[in-house]
Amino acid sequence: MSYYILVENPDYTASEALRESKRIMKGQKLKLFVLWLSFIGWFLLAAFIGMFTFNLSFIFISPYYNTTVSHFYLDLIKKQDIGEAT
Repeated sequence: MSYYILVENPDYTASEALRESKRIMKGQKLKLFVLWLSFIGWFLLAAFIGMFTFNLSFIFISPYYNTTVSHFYLDLIKKQDIGEAT
């Protein structure tokens, strides 16, 4: 998640972004792992189709994956903000 943190906070150093990522991911690692697992089928299908189409199928899978992970990050941030407000 450090990439998304750096995008939102360009003044952070790499170590600050990693520290913040570790903090917001506390207790959320299993959810991210399950999210990654849900894409195994897509990546295997893309790899199989890619054998015949020179991996053009990844052009469609990669944005879907990146959008999903970025929404996961946004949900983490939203939950963190709600938790700090109470």
